[in-house]
Amino acid sequence: ITVVSYDGNDGLTHVQLFDFTHPLAPVARGTAELPMVGGFDYYGGLYRGWGYYGYGGEVELAGTRLILHPYSYYYGPEVDIAYAATRAAEGTEVDRFWVVDLANPDALTVTRVPLARMASNLVTRGDTVYYTYWLPVDVDSPYSWAAYYLGRVVLNNDGSTTELAGVNTPGSFVDARADGSTIFTVDYSYNNDGVVTQSLNSLALSGSHAQLLARVEFSSDNNYLSSVEWVDEQLYAVTQRWSWDCGSLPTMSLTILDAAPTAHLRELGHAAVNGYGYLMSVTAGRAFFNMGWGEGLMVLDVSNPGLPALMNTFRTQGYPVSLTVHDEVVYLPSGYYGVQRFALASAQPL
Repeated sequence: ITVVSYDGNDGLTHVQLFDFTHPLAPVARGTAELPMVGGFDYYGGLYRGWGYYGYGGEVELAGTRLILHPYSYYYGPEVDIAYAATRAAEGTEVDRFWVVDLANPDALTVTRVPLARMASNLVTRGDTVYYTYWLPVDVDSPYSWAAYYLGRVVLNNDGSTTELAGVNTPGSFVDARADGSTIFTVDYSYNNDGVVTQSLNSLALSGSHAQLLARVEFSSDNNYLSSVEWVDEQLYAVTQRWSWDCGSLPTMSLTILDAAPTAHLRELGHAAVNGYGYLMSVTAGRAFFNMGWGEGLMVLDVSNPGLPALMNTFRTQGYPVSLTVHDEVVYLPSGYYGVQRFALASAQPL
């Protein structure tokens, strides 16, 4: 078992391996310490930030390699863009991530990978680390404009890394096929009246260029595209709608899209419910939504994407931070509240 934790006393992030061959007598194996502190780092570099105020906080496991990207805080888009552009021009480090090789559980090796751009939405697929960065664009407008780029770093077998050329994309990177042939992005575009258009895009990668294959737009009527998951050639897009009317409930919608190479993001199914929540995971034909502190979990059956159906809702202790499925049981690690469980088939708490 690999455990990543932050120690506020020494300001370090610790990676520890434990051998559970004998469950009642676990044995501590290798350890590594990383100076993963940046900005106003309340969460020890392991918390995903919101908007342009914070970047990073990703922890990715790719085979025997653990990727850790620290969390950093910035004051706003203008400062953010100028800072990144200046450092890039100087060729100095702006951001970084660490690669911890777990192949030898008793002797972990650590590689620091510097980045000349400020990275967000970092995801590892195969031997490639993908991320989003953006650069300023001079436009005659009362709003700040930026061009988004896809950054890629290849993890080589000898422990070295190779950084590939940036690719201009519409919006922020979401996910990629394992072979790197196709990527998905989410774009937020504002017009001069301040109205936002949200879109989900699929693009074919060829060298340092991307070709738009398909684009799906979402209503911006107090809506925002809160999360997107790509699972088994399907995209699960969740939009959250707020109302300024105290008598109206917020609503949440799930749209399932066919993301196969020739499907052009064709809509397969749709479901809407009242309330607020975010998509934790889609696995084993189920979509799991965390409905907020003390509000519990909602489970949708999406095994038939054309007819998503409610399976169950139930209260949870505290706030589940992640979700794991093993042997038809769903586990919800919930911090100080322990680990909660429920049956996958029935969505009933255990």
